[in-house]
Amino acid sequence: MSDQSNQKPVIERLIKTFGEKEVVKDFDEEEDLYRPADQKEVAQRTLFLIGKPAVLPLIEALASENIEVRHWVVSTLGDLEDERIIEPLLKLLENKDEDLYLCWSILRILGSLKDNRAVEPLIRIFVNQDYQKIRGQIAVTLGKLGDRQAVVPLMEALSQDQDNAVRRWSAHALGDIGDPRALELLSTLLNDQDAEIRSTAISSLSQLSGVNSYDLIVPFLTDPDFRVRDVTVTALGVLGDKRACPLLVELLESKPVNQAAILQALCKLGSDCAYPLLLKLFHGGSNYLAGMAASYLGEFRFPNAFELLITKIRNGDDYLEPYAAMALGKLGNERAFEPLVRVLREAPERISIYAAIGLGLSGDKRAYEPLVEALDYGSPDMRFRVIKALGWIKDPRSLPVLEYRALHDFERAEDAEEESAFICDAAIEAIKEIRREERSAK
Repeated sequence: MSDQSNQKPVIERLIKTFGEKEVVKDFDEEEDLYRPADQKEVAQRTLFLIGKPAVLPLIEALASENIEVRHWVVSTLGDLEDERIIEPLLKLLENKDEDLYLCWSILRILGSLKDNRAVEPLIRIFVNQDYQKIRGQIAVTLGKLGDRQAVVPLMEALSQDQDNAVRRWSAHALGDIGDPRALELLSTLLNDQDAEIRSTAISSLSQLSGVNSYDLIVPFLTDPDFRVRDVTVTALGVLGDKRACPLLVELLESKPVNQAAILQALCKLGSDCAYPLLLKLFHGGSNYLAGMAASYLGEFRFPNAFELLITKIRNGDDYLEPYAAMALGKLGNERAFEPLVRVLREAPERISIYAAIGLGLSGDKRAYEPLVEALDYGSPDMRFRVIKALGWIKDPRSLPVLEYRALHDFERAEDAEEESAFICDAAIEAIKEIRREERSAK
């Protein structure tokens, strides 16, 4: 759609739809009412598919006095992910009287775009107490942007702010940025009475560049709060200190609630820690743990993982075959392609749906044709997974199919909560994945 010419009148009409009053078509049955929100979502999807030609008209529409129009316009601009939207969104954010939810949407978009032109303006707003209601979300966004200019103001907020939410999100952001200057300040939070503050401090300490905070973190494996214990397990995996291996194995054998997180942490510590345990669980663990073992054999690409996982394909093991199919996709092994296509085409849907996911996770563009074939049959859940997979393989040949699904299926849906509407949303996300790939290739 982005190549069409003379689209200005169409674009203006679509934007105008965002501000129209509610109109309901006259049907006999109440459940068949065509809701105005649906009309606006169709307009939003169409503008997204038009692409770059819609950006400047949408930016102009940010000046609308109608808050509903501004919400729809911001959401659409966020989907388009065009670099021209940064400054207009920041200008809107600087309005102290702007709608709170709209500000949160803008911050989410700025964080996802990861454009460092936003850093300095966001810091200026963050240090201004007049913006207290959005300072926590600004901290989150600064963390996602990862620029070290934000470290000092975030540390000041963490040590001085009276709002616990601002403190917590500042600590979280410091971890995302990873600057070791935050070590001492984050360490003081480990004894905080608030379990969420302790959890955030542990997570952030594990992410600091060039810092091994093992001795600070490991005592919290026995914290009275389960949330703190779970975060500690994950943090030990991030740190990669092999001293944690026997502790985590012992913890796994005590059958805690979050066994998957412990297995994942062990995998991050290396094959010498995890591989013997994964083999044991894969061959003789409970169904749940055998499935987790299969998943991590693929995700972390352990030795002989392909040979192990392929034994579970079309062997009658209905429980492990789905895990094996997804894990084969994660391996990045070309030999997995044909077995996964076979499962996609031959297995019952309760299993073939995981082959679709595996093909997507593989990133193998050869999966385009079998995945598109699978769109012609199966349940809405199957079509949803196939569309997600098409986004993951990022093959531009998928765009016409995805554009059709993004708009046409939604127009046919009688209810925005209907399964077909979720399929349309997945198609939008898949198109965004492919567009990102095309931008990065330029």
